Amino acid sequence: MTDEVIPYCFRPVNYFDRSPKISVNPLSQKLSFEQLRLAHTTSEQLLSWSISIDVAQRYQFYLIEPNAAFDEVVYNCSEPWFGPRCQYSFPFGGRRSFNQIVEEAFRQRTAFSESSEVTVQMPCYVLLECHRNGQSWCLDWREVCNGIVDCFDEGLDEEYCFDMEINECEKNEYRCHNGLCILSELWEEGEGDADCLDRSDEVSNAFYIRSCFQDPTFRCEEHSCRAHEGTFSCGDGLCVNKFEECNNGRHMLLIESMTAKGNLTDECWIAMVCLSGLADQIHGSSCKTWLMNDTIYECLKQCDSFFQFPAIPVHSGHIRFFYEEPYSRQKINELLLPDYLCYNQQLCDFIKPDLIRENLTCINMSKIIPKLDIKIGFWNELIWLIEQVFRPCLISHAISPNKTKKYMNHSLLYNCRNSSKFISVHRIMDGIEDCFHADDEKYLNSCQLSDRYRVRCHNTDTCWSPILKQDACAMTGRYDNIPFQRFCNGINQSIYYDNFGQYYNDEFECEEWLCNNIYARCDGFWGCTDGRDENNCSRTKCHSGTHTCIDPLNFTVICLPHTRVNDGKDDCLGASDEQHECQRIYPPSEVSERFRCLRDTTCLVPSELCNNNNDCPLHDDETFCKNYQFNCTNDSTYIRSEIEEVLCGLSEQKNRRRQYFSLHTSSNYPSLENSVVDESLYWSIERHSIENVNIDRREDNLWTLHCNRGLDINTWITNNSFEQMCMCPPSYYGHLCQYQNQRISLTLHLSSVDRHATYAIIIMLIDDNDEQQDIHAYDQFVYITKESCSTKFNRYLLFPTRPKHLSKNYSIRIDVFEKNRIKLRPIASLLATMVLV
Repeated sequence: MTDEVIPYCFRPVNYFDRSPKISVNPLSQKLSFEQLRLAHTTSEQLLSWSISIDVAQRYQFYLIEPNAAFDEVVYNCSEPWFGPRCQYSFPFGGRRSFNQIVEEAFRQRTAFSESSEVTVQMPCYVLLECHRNGQSWCLDWREVCNGIVDCFDEGLDEEYCFDMEINECEKNEYRCHNGLCILSELWEEGEGDADCLDRSDEVSNAFYIRSCFQDPTFRCEEHSCRAHEGTFSCGDGLCVNKFEECNNGRHMLLIESMTAKGNLTDECWIAMVCLSGLADQIHGSSCKTWLMNDTIYECLKQCDSFFQFPAIPVHSGHIRFFYEEPYSRQKINELLLPDYLCYNQQLCDFIKPDLIRENLTCINMSKIIPKLDIKIGFWNELIWLIEQVFRPCLISHAISPNKTKKYMNHSLLYNCRNSSKFISVHRIMDGIEDCFHADDEKYLNSCQLSDRYRVRCHNTDTCWSPILKQDACAMTGRYDNIPFQRFCNGINQSIYYDNFGQYYNDEFECEEWLCNNIYARCDGFWGCTDGRDENNCSRTKCHSGTHTCIDPLNFTVICLPHTRVNDGKDDCLGASDEQHECQRIYPPSEVSERFRCLRDTTCLVPSELCNNNNDCPLHDDETFCKNYQFNCTNDSTYIRSEIEEVLCGLSEQKNRRRQYFSLHTSSNYPSLENSVVDESLYWSIERHSIENVNIDRREDNLWTLHCNRGLDINTWITNNSFEQMCMCPPSYYGHLCQYQNQRISLTLHLSSVDRHATYAIIIMLIDDNDEQQDIHAYDQFVYITKESCSTKFNRYLLFPTRPKHLSKNYSIRIDVFEKNRIKLRPIASLLATMVLV
């Protein structure tokens, strides 16, 4: 469970920019505090009028002590208008919560391929100077310290980043693949949500990333590209191979930069753009038209005998394509491949050049293509090949020559064979060839690296990087140790071998196993035949011994007797009462396929429901969506309907919390059975049934992309008109939310020995430069141990200036107060200092 607070505000480029002049909405009713008091209006009623909470609070004080000096004027707004002058409204009709407005706004966004006629300004990180051949490059913050120089001219995006390679974490921490650290308990055996910036603690496939353009939450906004995924950031959490399509269209920035004319003649430039396949049209004319006649080949003859195209480097600031008399080729393919790859020899000292021409050092392209046996047909495949070949090169600006000797005998670094390149020992055996001779992936002493998170497979002497936890043993034909909680959880998921080579599955001889335990509790799957391990786990009206079920005919929630569960007959929508069939075909994963189509063996993940695509032969994955809301968001502030509770809860792997047996999780002997049930409840027993919510599904798309990752809001300007403005989340600013912000994104995972305690948590960003310790930003929330033991709290804190002061030391201070007593009692205070360089 995730508890996130993402405030949307007007965030101008300059803090002191005034908002546009606004008028009072003529549909509003002007009232004073005194008039409200005489009408016996309560402060609760003010809140129902879309009056802000601070005004309602001041009115409550006025009710307690009426004083003319504190009398104010308020405006009673008619829906959908709100604000101090009723001047704002969102472009959605009907009564909706703010969470529903955000969800609706992002859900209506279409991918670039479906809305390519829409031109928007891509959000950029402009607080770091970045140019390519003198032209500004729209840098994404995820391109900073990603191992690839993206600012070709300055190289500032990779400056000082090598310090992360030599960073070592504490014993109680897990070292992320990029060198940053998280607490070891957040590692969760690589099966939990991502807490590392580079997602390296999320080893399973994260299917949600493909939909990040419709997801404004931390899991998309606050993570960079994973090591084994594409190196081009789309700017919304998705990473693709260069020249592959981004859902938001950011790949077009790369194509535009590569098609710059440079010093080429007009004819040569037109020929190269079309023959290289970089673009489909030029000057408004289709390249197919040019290619249908000999005009394009005549244009090619206008090129120099030896020239560069594209006009800028294609990778890492120094790797360039050069062509030598391409017009003399007997056959010109659809993709005109370069003759030479030219590079910086100082950075790639292991490559023997084929051509040295003036200040250029080059190798013949024919030597590169057969090496990886890649079928060349598109730019994304070509650039992917280039990235692999030149990955062993040094990163420009990463290490200055005078530091090389210092790193020679560094215990945390590995010197690639016959090269001046150093890499972190944590990159050894990670499935990525960082050295030219691949000696980092052939290392014989990987188990002597003293990393307890490395993966050692059965009867082997190889210890793999934890980012390969899911696949390492399968690649070697061996199997990893099985976590204890997988045994006897009712799901046949793993196999293991005994000392005699006999193999067993993790459900072997589980008949006497206690089915209602902390590992099987509330995972959405019936580990017990009567379902008692799922009692009181969801906010539905069904009592113990029954299965919450959606009637496939009228889509109402019914309570199915436990005798009709797992009896071989489908009684519920999605066959939620017969889960074994989908589990047999589709093994558990981060988001498992658990909705089985009617009279079919096809199983779907929750995101495939209500997506306007008929994935089931009888369309039962879409039929119920016409009248009911469906959203599987994991936000604690979103209240699911009963239908959502049932269908979103079918993925037992996603529901399963990482649990370990300890003194804190153990029960009071001997009453084990009752204790487990009482202490592991997700919801209290005294709860109310949630009615299904009927909604008006809009077919027309009112949402535009001009606010980027922000929200579009109507603002009343005059009596007869309003204009559209943008409200930005903390990670963006500007009138179009077009700039990426410097911020602190904080994830907290709390625990308490006292399971009945309630705490007030206050988070503060403090300036440590003087004794005064100014508080620049803060957030607070209430932590209820019994209800929030597995909850992660995501919060934002913003720096007081933009850009932040690099010379200052900032600290995060967390104060904890106990609220069970009449007076708040301070329990703890944590101070973490950050030195920003």
